Amino acid sequence: MPSTSQLTFTRFLAAVVIVVFHFGTGIFPFNHALVAPLFTNVGISFFFVLSGFVMVIAYTKLGQPIVYKQYWFNRLARIYPTYLFALLGSCWVLWYCHIPYKIDALGLNLALLQSWIPPNALTINRAGWTLSVEAFFYLSFPIINNYCLLRFSFKQVAIAVGAFWLFCQCLFVYLQLLPQWPFGMQTYRHDWLHYFPPMHFNQFLVGNLFGLVYLQRHSQWVRRLDAWLLAIIVCMTVVLEVAIPMVNYHNGFMAPLFGVFILLMSLNTGFITELCNKPWAIYLGEISFAMYILQIPLHYAWYKLTKPLYYQSASLFFATYVAALMLLSVVTFHGIEKPMRSFLKRHLG
Repeated sequence: MPSTSQLTFTRFLAAVVIVVFHFGTGIFPFNHALVAPLFTNVGISFFFVLSGFVMVIAYTKLGQPIVYKQYWFNRLARIYPTYLFALLGSCWVLWYCHIPYKIDALGLNLALLQSWIPPNALTINRAGWTLSVEAFFYLSFPIINNYCLLRFSFKQVAIAVGAFWLFCQCLFVYLQLLPQWPFGMQTYRHDWLHYFPPMHFNQFLVGNLFGLVYLQRHSQWVRRLDAWLLAIIVCMTVVLEVAIPMVNYHNGFMAPLFGVFILLMSLNTGFITELCNKPWAIYLGEISFAMYILQIPLHYAWYKLTKPLYYQSASLFFATYVAALMLLSVVTFHGIEKPMRSFLKRHLG
């Protein structure tokens, strides 16, 4: 089976989009009318689709049921050490900046449950809400794999996933238009729509579906696909530039396009894949998780430390912040993520 290591670099690109969306949209060139729509809140959606795709490639290709305990341990060892470092670092930064937080919110964050209980999704480390959603995906995937992907035909899975995705998009529009939510949910309407884990499940399933396509067709479809990749990139750009009213880009509207892009990237043997398989590109992808999860606490700290620079030159402040974020991500990757993952798998796996 061909390598899909070229996908690693796309994680870095998505992380950059998210960092710019959070902190750089008012800075040139990201504030230009033609560029700004490309840095909307879609990077997380790409991560969720990519996660679903990679999980299928890693596990479903074996054609065997997943062993729950070992699987969940491996997933936890992959994300939790860096997540915990970022969470504890966030607590220290909030204390340093005199920003209060609640102990119960810390408990929910430690248990990766913050996105389930509004309004806790964005507490302590705002970026951590996506890990709460990913934990839901990780818990669900063995069931999806063992009782759906391995038992039903591709056609049946495709129809089910397609119908579920369409239902979710209609549901999101309906819930946004609903004047009043029942059962006291109106107060946290935004949290339910944007952070509640099941609201993002359609994106993960779309990734699963395209992973199945790859497993079934990679031997026939592997070829130079640079032109098709450029075409899908143009298509995604147009969709972002148009900004369709009432469409919730955050909750999977672009998931099918992301799925096609990820599939084409995996099958491509052309120049784009060669570029994304360069050692430096793969390395940037490897540090992207630390880059994503550390962006919020570092921004608080960097603002506290360089406040005069922020007011003197927002562009220079952002440039130095990104440089510091990259450096911290490198240190975290080599000092925490890699060694802790190896340690946990070696001694507890």
